[in-house]
Amino acid sequence: MAWRLVWHDSPGRRCIMKPFEFFVMNNEVRKITPDQNEARSLVSDAVARANYFSRIIPDQENAKFILENLFESCSGLLDAFMIMDGYRSYVREAAIVYARDKGYLFDRDAAMLDRFQDVLERSRHFAAAPSQSEIEEGIIECKRIFSLVVKRFI
Repeated sequence: MAWRLVWHDSPGRRCIMKPFEFFVMNNEVRKITPDQNEARSLVSDAVARANYFSRIIPDQENAKFILENLFESCSGLLDAFMIMDGYRSYVREAAIVYARDKGYLFDRDAAMLDRFQDVLERSRHFAAAPSQSEIEEGIIECKRIFSLVVKRFI
């Protein structure tokens, strides 16, 4: 089981992503019967959420919530891929790794989503407010990644 180094877009930043098998062995991903209806529902919800939050103009008060919801829209699409292929993920990183391994995400985009997941988790659990530049970059990148990934469902 090889761990894979993925470089972030920012100079000097990098992350190591666990292999998909790691999540399966640790019961963070389970094999299920593929469910096309659930996958379609997830895609529909992700598109509706992304459309709604993409129309809102970010400001100091709402930007973090826009980022959270755009990230959740991307995550919903990744979960749909897994469910169509017969997997259920209980951790976000597993869905990101799965999508990267299957070619639904480029390495750079997987690293970006992984980074924004970390930013949002630090904000939720450790009261570490993301910087305005992290939020602005996250909104732009989540919109871009969403538009690339959603095309695979159309």
